[in-house]
Amino acid sequence: MSKAYKIKLNQGQGETKFLDIPQSGALGTPLAVKAVAGGKYQLMDGSTGYAPENIRTSRLGKNLLVFFEGRSTADLVIEDYYDVTPEGFNGLIGESESGRFYEYIPETAVGYTSVPLLADGSGQVGMALGGAEITASGAAVGTLVAAAGLNPLLLAPLGLLGAAAGGGGGGGGDAGTGGGGTGGGTDTTAPEIKSAQLHTDDDSGPKDNITADTTPRIQVQTEPNADVSVELDGKTYTGKANENGVFVVQVPDANPLKDGAYTPKVTATDAAGNKAQFDGTPFTVDTSGEKNPPELDPNANALIDIISITEDSGVNKTDFYTKDNQLVFNGTVKQFTQNGDWVKLELKDASDKLIDTTYVKPVASGTTWSWSWDRTAKDKLVDGQYKLTAVVVDGADNVVGVGTSKVSDVQAVIIDTDSGNNFVPAKQEDPNKSCTVEIISMNQDTGASGSDFVTQDRTHVYLGKLNAFVDDKNGTLVEVSLKDAAGKVLASDYVIPKLVDGQWTWTWDQTANILKDGEYTLSASVVDKAGNVIHKDDPQLVVIDNSTADNGAQADANTALKMLPVSFSDDTGLKADDYLTKDQSLSVKGAFDKDFIDNGDRVLVQIFGQDGKLMNQQYVKPEGPNWTFQNDMDLGQKDETKTYTVKSSLVDAAGNTLQATSQSFVVDLFTSVITPKPEQGSNGVNTFKIIDFSSSERGSYTFATGTGASMTKSYDGGVFQMKEIEGKVFAAGQFSLEFTDWAGNVKTVKNPGEVWDFSQAVMSNPVPSVLPVPGFNADQLVGSVGKLVLPTGQKEFDMASLYDGISSIGETVAVNHVDMAQGIHTLELTMGDVLQLGVKNSFSTSTTHKGKLQMRIEGDAADKLVLDDLVGEKDYDWVNNNSVVSLDGQNYNAYTHESLGLSLFVHTSVSIQMV
Repeated sequence: MSKAYKIKLNQGQGETKFLDIPQSGALGTPLAVKAVAGGKYQLMDGSTGYAPENIRTSRLGKNLLVFFEGRSTADLVIEDYYDVTPEGFNGLIGESESGRFYEYIPETAVGYTSVPLLADGSGQVGMALGGAEITASGAAVGTLVAAAGLNPLLLAPLGLLGAAAGGGGGGGGDAGTGGGGTGGGTDTTAPEIKSAQLHTDDDSGPKDNITADTTPRIQVQTEPNADVSVELDGKTYTGKANENGVFVVQVPDANPLKDGAYTPKVTATDAAGNKAQFDGTPFTVDTSGEKNPPELDPNANALIDIISITEDSGVNKTDFYTKDNQLVFNGTVKQFTQNGDWVKLELKDASDKLIDTTYVKPVASGTTWSWSWDRTAKDKLVDGQYKLTAVVVDGADNVVGVGTSKVSDVQAVIIDTDSGNNFVPAKQEDPNKSCTVEIISMNQDTGASGSDFVTQDRTHVYLGKLNAFVDDKNGTLVEVSLKDAAGKVLASDYVIPKLVDGQWTWTWDQTANILKDGEYTLSASVVDKAGNVIHKDDPQLVVIDNSTADNGAQADANTALKMLPVSFSDDTGLKADDYLTKDQSLSVKGAFDKDFIDNGDRVLVQIFGQDGKLMNQQYVKPEGPNWTFQNDMDLGQKDETKTYTVKSSLVDAAGNTLQATSQSFVVDLFTSVITPKPEQGSNGVNTFKIIDFSSSERGSYTFATGTGASMTKSYDGGVFQMKEIEGKVFAAGQFSLEFTDWAGNVKTVKNPGEVWDFSQAVMSNPVPSVLPVPGFNADQLVGSVGKLVLPTGQKEFDMASLYDGISSIGETVAVNHVDMAQGIHTLELTMGDVLQLGVKNSFSTSTTHKGKLQMRIEGDAADKLVLDDLVGEKDYDWVNNNSVVSLDGQNYNAYTHESLGLSLFVHTSVSIQMV
């Protein structure tokens, strides 16, 4: 794998700077620096900070070219080097691992190929770090200086310098060496050869001893200062190991190796003449991707794909447009055979500069091979566009393929971490950088407030709006998420803004996500294509509450209150407490037995007719124990008597009914007086024989007696008792009869244009009939309200489907009578349904059931009632009274609950399944 290199420029006057040297590769774009007279050019391995041991150089005109890792294209050009550099001055230096500085000199120790003496147009010449030690400023240590004469010691690489420096003193060796010193024996131990292998910088590709370099270096590790010979491809190369036992030899350009396998054979001889032989590590020269010697590469027809990045942020998880700048790249290779080939990956920026590269081994995953490149620990990528190239290469770094068709794939990757700018097609200001988002509401926000996000409903649709939004067609979306109380994300998504009536809005449908009771956090953010947050609204708390004992997450302090019967402040007519009135806009008053605690609970007041359909409603907040509801719509109908029910329910913030009661009442806009028919009438005179004035309703009447006086009497039925007018004749305008019913309606009878003659009339005395007591102050029964008759085809029915916590005018809010007689049915009913839909005193005012909300279930033996005792999430218990109640001649089993004030009557033929 390629290394990264740097150059440190010392251009005099204390001016020093570092530059990265990019790998030129096939682009032919080396780093170019200007030469300065007397300047020093220190080469550095980016990973170690020390100098590379070996490089190659050549001269082209006035320029010095430097090559790394055996590449054919220059990596560094020092322009005008041969024009401004003093004669004999090198300046190309490096720091060894010992911390000392040396110049680069020819590997072959031939003086006329040194850097200052290279011929124009020369081929590449291998250079090694060696020669005399110099100071960081470039001067040789001691008396050794770079001059035109060139001392041979200054041209010896570090690997040879030790032998050259010590060779003159062979006869003066110390004891135990071959130098014949005093007190020692003969050295007969052969030198150890530890290794002989392809130089790591020339092992192209993934360092697997397969190279595309035809003139590689062989590095030997043996005894310090030993004479070394390396036999390779029929040729022998000799030299001396340095003081560290390292010897490096390069195959000359004149004798390049052909594709094939090689094993370096090494002989090392120490100063005493002891020899050792060693077969080095085999390596392969492979310059073709089509062939993986000696056979055709089986992966030449493989298919490689770059399939994803982690994390590909934003709504599109496959567009390679992300705010993540430390990525994992993922891909596949189809039809791959494991034979030593690799996947080579290169990441380049928009200018095609190489940012990073690596080699990875594909891993079998079923019938497909996958690969991954994890850069999460690498430096963060800056915003912009990148190009990822994936190729299959053999061990020598040759791209595998057939002819010009290579096994490769290229993918554009865009990094965008800036919420104020976009990077497609180029960096530009985001037109939505000032956009804001709001969470407005959700559907089915039950309870008194339709915007408090406290609800009984478990499946939601959330709604919001955007301000200053611009539809730029560039992927700006609303990111929404819902978390539970522990912070766990339950759902998240990206939604597309829509323009509705001039306002940009967003909607998130979560009706498929059934939530449990508890607290949740809803978040909404405007994000760009990469998922960068442009604006985030304050999180919205969402509370799901189906408990009658709690109000949200808190115990409800109003559960112990008892609702008292309501009254009307404008109950007109004879009595003020008979719930009979002619007032069309009533003021309803209610109370609890104790003071109300304002914790979000409210009293829901609803008015409905005999059909059970809602006519008016309002949530009211009690003051102390009392509450008032002013009906703002006209009830009743002219010349008719209508029955209504006002139902008051104590509900919590989510709309759960804690308790309820109802009061039926009559709005009476009708009154009548039935007058006797005259026997004859002529010449303006009506003659009566019978006096039988009457009415169809109770009340009182006042009449003129014919003696100048008037009388008032009460009326319960039959005929008006007006014996006082027998024998009387009333001139035109003198007769007067005024009837007032119990509701206060008045009917007046007069004779404005004719004479009424009662001189021959007698009072009628039929058997008296008593009219029913009007209103609801006694034991009057309300009867069926909103009666539901299940059709034959309705096999199953759930009473809870009749209400959803949010009632609108015209909807059915009361059903106290269900008829299952037609067909075979299964009815599901809970105690909460009776509390919600029942009506007080509907069918029985016996001691056990009077004052309770009641419901009646008709049916036969083929029908079944599934009876539950739940009210919301709270489990109560029905009480079976063990006595049959007779209603309209039919027998019913009765079930009650005292504290909630409920009575349920189920026909004895219906089977009951308690759950």
